Amino acid sequence: MIVGASVDFGIFIAAFGISLLELSEAGAVTAIYQGIYRGFKPVLYAIAGVLLVLVPTFTVGKYIIYLPPLDYVLAASAIILFYFGYRLLRSARRSFRKSGKGKGGEEERGDLAVVFTVSAIEAFEAAWYLSH
Repeated sequence: MIVGASVDFGIFIAAFGISLLELSEAGAVTAIYQGIYRGFKPVLYAIAGVLLVLVPTFTVGKYIIYLPPLDYVLAASAIILFYFGYRLLRSARRSFRKSGKGKGGEEERGDLAVVFTVSAIEAFEAAWYLSH
């Protein structure tokens, strides 16, 4: 929706604020993994996840209303985010146990997939709020 004379600016500001909250959640997960890996890989994966959702949303955003109802999207997102939260806790435990030892490449790929997926989900939720 393009901001114009027929749009209530209070609703637009609220949707914008909720969208910033959603993207800051993706940023928080990214910051955690950046602290673990001490590099920019998590940031790049987070940016890719957000762009994967937001670029199509802003280019063909008027069709987002044809997606499933928000309740189904939020339920699926909650299940996926719970799983990745569990993986984050497991990764943190292993990181503390193995402090000083090198990490394997397979675990790093899995953790970066977490960052990418969480960022994409949060960007989708932000896009959903901006479109309504």
